Amino acid sequence: MKKLIMLLPLFFMLSCVSELGKKSDMDLIKKIKAGEQTKATILEWFGKPDVKRVEIVNKKGTCVESWTYRYQRSSFGAPIEYSEVLLIEFDIEGKVCKHKFSSYEKQVKPPVIIP
Repeated sequence: MKKLIMLLPLFFMLSCVSELGKKSDMDLIKKIKAGEQTKATILEWFGKPDVKRVEIVNKKGTCVESWTYRYQRSSFGAPIEYSEVLLIEFDIEGKVCKHKFSSYEKQVKPPVIIP
C-alpha cells in the first residue's frame, strides 16, 4: 500500500498534458477554397493567427500575406506528441490564394514502473 501511495504523485505528473494553441477544425479546413474566402472569413473561422507574414509584392494573383495557426500537445516532461500547422496565404485583394495543413503524431510509449 505504501508503494502505491508513493507512486501516486508520479502518476499524476506523468498524466499532465500541456497544450499550446487551438486544435484546427477539419470541417472548416476542408471548406477553404482559393479565391473564395476572405481574411475576415478566415479570422471568424480560426481566430487570430499565431504568425502573420507580409511580402511586398503588388502583382495581382500573387500571394502577398500568410497566416499561420499552430497547435501542439505534449505530456509532462515528454517531447511534443502531436502538432498541427495550418498555413493560409492571401492575395493582394485579401482572398485565399492557397493553403496547406500538416499534422504530426509521435507514438509515445507509456512509462514502465518497476516496483
